[in-house]
Amino acid sequence: MAKLDGSAMLRVRKYGIPAAIAALLLLAALLLFTGKERVPTLQEMGLPLPSPVRLSLYEGEEWRPRQTDAEGFAPVLENRGYALYLNPETSVIALRNKQSDYLWRSNPQKEKLAHETVKGTLLSNLQSPFILEYHERGKTQRSITNATNKDITKTYRIAAEGLQVTYSFSKLKISFTIQYALTEHGMEVRVPATGIREAGDHFMISLQVLPFFGAARNEDEQGYLFVPDGPGGIIRFDENRTLAGLGYRYPMYGNDLTNQPVKPDNVREATITYPVFGLKRGSEAFVAILKDGKFDSLIKAQAAGTVSSFNTVGAEWTYRVEYGQRLSQLSPPVNTIQQKRIEQDRVIEYRLLSGENVGYVEMAQAYRTYLQQNGDLRKKMDQEQKLPLQLTIVGGSSGSTAVGRRYAAATTFAQAEEMISELSAGGVEAMDITLRGWQAGGAAGQTGIFPAEQALGGNKGARSLVEKAHQLGYKVLFEQDFVRYSEDAKEASPRTDGIRGLDGSAVLQKGMFVIAPEQSAGRAYMAVDKLQSLGADGVKFAGYGEDVYKDYHPDRQLEREQTALLFRGAMEYAGQQLGHAAATGGGDYILAAADSIHELEFESSYDFNIDETVPFYPIVLHGLMPYSFTAGNLRDRYQDHFLKAIEYGAVPSFIVTDEPSIHIRYTLSGELFSTHFAKWKERILQEYTAFKKLSAVHGQAIVGHRKLENGVYATEYEGGTQTIVDYNTSTFRVIREE
Repeated sequence: MAKLDGSAMLRVRKYGIPAAIAALLLLAALLLFTGKERVPTLQEMGLPLPSPVRLSLYEGEEWRPRQTDAEGFAPVLENRGYALYLNPETSVIALRNKQSDYLWRSNPQKEKLAHETVKGTLLSNLQSPFILEYHERGKTQRSITNATNKDITKTYRIAAEGLQVTYSFSKLKISFTIQYALTEHGMEVRVPATGIREAGDHFMISLQVLPFFGAARNEDEQGYLFVPDGPGGIIRFDENRTLAGLGYRYPMYGNDLTNQPVKPDNVREATITYPVFGLKRGSEAFVAILKDGKFDSLIKAQAAGTVSSFNTVGAEWTYRVEYGQRLSQLSPPVNTIQQKRIEQDRVIEYRLLSGENVGYVEMAQAYRTYLQQNGDLRKKMDQEQKLPLQLTIVGGSSGSTAVGRRYAAATTFAQAEEMISELSAGGVEAMDITLRGWQAGGAAGQTGIFPAEQALGGNKGARSLVEKAHQLGYKVLFEQDFVRYSEDAKEASPRTDGIRGLDGSAVLQKGMFVIAPEQSAGRAYMAVDKLQSLGADGVKFAGYGEDVYKDYHPDRQLEREQTALLFRGAMEYAGQQLGHAAATGGGDYILAAADSIHELEFESSYDFNIDETVPFYPIVLHGLMPYSFTAGNLRDRYQDHFLKAIEYGAVPSFIVTDEPSIHIRYTLSGELFSTHFAKWKERILQEYTAFKKLSAVHGQAIVGHRKLENGVYATEYEGGTQTIVDYNTSTFRVIREE
């Protein structure tokens, strides 16, 4: 069994995975005498989940200010770049950027509130550095309180680490602690799990800390809120806005699979894959990064007029969730609030920015720097690396029809060789080929995925295809979904291997079940070892960058954070053993292990709050790893989405079959409505030629992005090269600095 040394253990605690490859080699003989494959344990994989290391409470005597200014603030912390002030009566704070002398406030000033029309709790919320949501034992009714509560006691301590404020509600018998620490970029705000006390019949549901940090009215100054909607979304300060609903409020990484709300099929929800929000006020801005506790958080933004006259953005930390519990098989579920509190530290870092044109580009660059400093993003791509075509070739698929389950072969390995040979002859210099449906029987949700499907050419044909690709200078990735398995899978079942919801039931989705994270990682490790014999260059993990979930099974309870750690570990192993790990979606928790991202979100959720979609996440990633959007032949608006890929620095992507698409219409790949290679070959070559105009900036960072006029956008790369995309004329041009 592989053991972790101190440094490896530290990497695990930072969501990394130790490179315990040697421990996996002894798993070569996984076949038991029964012929059934045994999934390796976490210990055998070198992936033991570490015990959490909790934040400590500050020690020392209580702090009292010597004097306060006219607004009631006293200085409490200071470093070279920033100074923190506290009003000891209200506990609101202010943070000064010493470079620009700009003062960021946790709450609006009294003179601003004098014109506020909201009353009661909504008004008192605006005067508090937090909003606490709670419920009473046995009830689902939610209540709100804040720092203006008359039954609250505030205790202050200042230590070497920073400022600590403890709030105690005497009647509710709830107390918690907020810690503030200055950093080299601004401020970090923490709520230690060890500082929470619930001694009565009232329990925390959620907590918002600094929900009004930087809050601004439309008339104060020009600016906008930034939210991680798709590639990035901004909500402008706009007095002419048409308001509806309660603002923007979405969970990080989507709703957990163990507690999915019922919603219409045609509703498109925001896809949040990176834990960031921000605010711009004139020449000042901040970007806030959720760190600890991000997997149980929501991003919340409200335009002025939605609730108050202020534009606000922040995070909402979840401590208990509401779910439907069935009392019997015949009765409908009853809404219930989770009893056990989610025991996690919560941390947000605010990075302050300033400059005449500061905005989402600088926010993205700050987040990129944070990821690199934290070891969660690779340094840079090889400047000589050629811009690749991401080509997915569908071998075949299976599905239920009126006459029973059937398998349909769409592209044999020999036919795939012909495809890539033709594309090579057509001028495609670099290609990352992904094989989908290569497994035995199409392997849609099945555990037995080896050997490669005989109807396609079997293992021999797969090896031949890989060899041909290597001769042409291409890579070959094998795609597999290690998250969802069919209820009729031979060696796994919902009862023994599926995750459980809060109500104890297995999580099922249209005849599929979601497998336990340990099982998922174990099956991924097994597949990697076998793919080595086929000469594979890597694995595309379908689902790992999109689905991160809890497991409430009583014997193996896991939080989303631990699931993310296991997914990242499996991807790191694939990269170490084969050379390349790819994923769909691009959740930030797998970035350190990913060599490329497929199907990155490039459109907004169409939430009515979003005024403009911007390339925040592409700015973070560009020059560090290739990413693609929806396959070219599956675009909803072909030319517009092609131009969007150019504007946002993506690489070309297509998905093809040798047979016409109708051949697999009634299988689990029925969504592939236009994949016939013979019809798309010339268009693929044309697009690749167009994208090659960006080859010189493929390994460079995006340093600027702006709207020149309606429908015309400029993207600037380090070194000065720009792309100008004109959606009005459906054209683009590349301008290189002389």
